[in-house]
Amino acid sequence: MMRGKIFILLIFLLAFFLSGFGLVYRYTQTNEVIGFWGPTGSQSISSPDRVELCALTPRNDQSVDESGDPDILIEGRRYAIVSRKDVTKAPGFNNASGALILNRNYDWRPRVENPDCRPAWKHALIYRHGENRTVVAISVSCGWVYSQATHRVAGLNKSVTEGLARLFQEQLGS
Repeated sequence: MMRGKIFILLIFLLAFFLSGFGLVYRYTQTNEVIGFWGPTGSQSISSPDRVELCALTPRNDQSVDESGDPDILIEGRRYAIVSRKDVTKAPGFNNASGALILNRNYDWRPRVENPDCRPAWKHALIYRHGENRTVVAISVSCGWVYSQATHRVAGLNKSVTEGLARLFQEQLGS
């Protein structure tokens, strides 16, 4: 009779330990990402209702926006959306979104690691989750992303950057 209670207690303790381990593991995989994108931005990226891929061009002060789309502000400079495409169900974008919420896919100090790179912000992914809107501006040339929530730049690892470049080429032809 006593052995059964001990066995049940051991199973309970093992389950408690493994759930704690799972929480710690998930925290270590995402804590810096949440700090970079912000809590609502991270949620929008991890479980979006809609994802749009946009081609961007720098806006000069004289140009007029006739499309009605709001400009995207990246490092203090305004960018106009030249074209956009709904890629919510497009192949590869679920994987791309998953890659954007894992710490291991980032270099958190890209300007130190690659100080000579001049980013060309030509693409953005706009994630919507409910009322939340998160813009992920991407410079494929440098392999960098920009967070409007924190006004920070981070580098992406090479395989994620190459994957995004292929997806952009397939969807926009650019």
